[in-house]
Amino acid sequence: MSCYLIGDHHFGMYAWGPETGNDDYDTDISAKILTEVTAKLVASSPDSEIGALVNVGDFLHANDTTSQTPASKAVLDTDGRMGRVARRAGLLLKSLIDQMLLKHKKVIVLNARGNHDPDASMWLNEVIKAYYFTEKRVNVLDNFSKFIWFEHGKNLVVVHHGDKIKRSQMYEAITRNLRDQWGMAKHVFGWTGHIHHKQQEEVGGMLFESWNVLAPPDSWHAGAGHGSERSMTCVVLHRELGEQVRYKVKV
Repeated sequence: MSCYLIGDHHFGMYAWGPETGNDDYDTDISAKILTEVTAKLVASSPDSEIGALVNVGDFLHANDTTSQTPASKAVLDTDGRMGRVARRAGLLLKSLIDQMLLKHKKVIVLNARGNHDPDASMWLNEVIKAYYFTEKRVNVLDNFSKFIWFEHGKNLVVVHHGDKIKRSQMYEAITRNLRDQWGMAKHVFGWTGHIHHKQQEEVGGMLFESWNVLAPPDSWHAGAGHGSERSMTCVVLHRELGEQVRYKVKV
């Protein structure tokens, strides 16, 4: 299985280089970068039977037309109209899945709910389900829960955006709620986003990992001194042996 990890993509975000000290970013740039980087990863990946498109959350920068984060009501720098962003987001994910279908016999899709898009990510997931309703090769997993998980042979992968939860709490929830799956797995992974940079830690036989992003910092993050490597990764899992190899493409 080849797993393509989309870090917090913040589709619909606006960033102006002279203000942030980094690259410009808007809806068109965001779509172009993700399309090109995914194409390079798909070309590099082996001919795995299954491809997994794993969006770890905050794919959308804004949850609705208020351009505020739902919990803290922080004002967001958004690009364009919400309707345009919504339409393009669905078409963008569809284009990525279509790329993967040319390489893999089956594709599974995970859209984790982030703190920027806890509600919007649910309708986006249903849009993708509708696109592939009659396509038996595509399986779009439900994202009603903040936890999304799948098994591949002896691998158990649990995806959570990583907001409002510590790794120890994730570990407790997984061992409590997925007891049978945990017992059968030899390799257990917890994949998160939220912090925008790479962290990796082993906890009690489980490997936690957060993923880099393709987007540059917006004005708030740039002003606070935040930044990270801008890249996307494909992790290849063997049914019995766990992770075998990974590929990374930078912006």
